[in-house]
Amino acid sequence: MVTYHEFVKAFDANDPKPIYLLAPHKAPRARAATFEPILADRAAKLIGDALVDPSLRDLAYAAYYADETDPAAVVADAQTMPFLAERRVILLRGADKFASESAGKVLHKYLEDPSPTTVIILMAERIDKRSKMYKHAEKHGEIVACGELDARAMEDWLHGEAKAAKKNIDRDA
Repeated sequence: MVTYHEFVKAFDANDPKPIYLLAPHKAPRARAATFEPILADRAAKLIGDALVDPSLRDLAYAAYYADETDPAAVVADAQTMPFLAERRVILLRGADKFASESAGKVLHKYLEDPSPTTVIILMAERIDKRSKMYKHAEKHGEIVACGELDARAMEDWLHGEAKAAKKNIDRDA
């Protein structure tokens, strides 16, 4: 498991993993794991933008919401060869809905042996580290901890965002 910041620094578009699990993170002294959807969205965008040419986005990128989608449809899309692109990227928001074996049986079967031409991004606000989904992501891919930022990390992140937008924010603001 890597943190969001470690992932951003180390991500290599030339050697992508077939599975990325954007998951909650439990800080060392925290009572519970937390999840920051903004960081997860940024990680998913980084992966998608790096792997799919903008002109081919309609052909090689798909996003699904687990509460609106049958897992078989996600798997069918993941097993489809990319058209005019090197690889297909699929984002599944709310993937924790399919973390149990009964709810996501077909997805778990796919994650056992993911397609080499597809990168699947699983965004899960809650995930049990004992679940098959977590284990498959750990074995075949990468788990990115997208936990809430503490005050100092939030300040650094906001400063970086402002700098990227060519704006200045006073640290006291």
